[in-house]
Amino acid sequence: METLEQRKRRLFGKQYLNDYLSVLNKLSLIKIENKDLLSIVETDMIIDKASSLLLSNSLKIDFLNKYEFKKKILNIFNYQDRVYLFTSLSKDCGTVEINMLNEFNFNFNYNDDTSGIIILISTSGEKKIILDFYEEAKKKYIEIEFYSIHN
Repeated sequence: METLEQRKRRLFGKQYLNDYLSVLNKLSLIKIENKDLLSIVETDMIIDKASSLLLSNSLKIDFLNKYEFKKKILNIFNYQDRVYLFTSLSKDCGTVEINMLNEFNFNFNYNDDTSGIIILISTSGEKKIILDFYEEAKKKYIEIEFYSIHN
């Protein structure tokens, strides 16, 4: 059952839906449409479950080093893992489930998501990765935080 606060967020998110879908389609190798988005209620349940995960490791790498980036992600998830993909607009528009991590675009561009934060959560809710990409002294980096049930 949708709460009043969730309804407000959903209605607010509608104005950003096209921009959100555009970002998701840059971060995914498959076509994502409005019908693929989970409800705000489902999205909140996923966020709540993942909020109890503990930070187990973090590292910073050069944003352009996509080989190292992909290798680090695949140390936590494997290609066949189903994951939820979150951006800054997911809370207001609904997250999307990617059937296999293999469908995530590891070669996304720095400007594909201007918020600079992408979150991947396993569908089991036992693993989470936060990707924080930013510029420092004219060099682009990506910080990867790994979360799990145990740290």
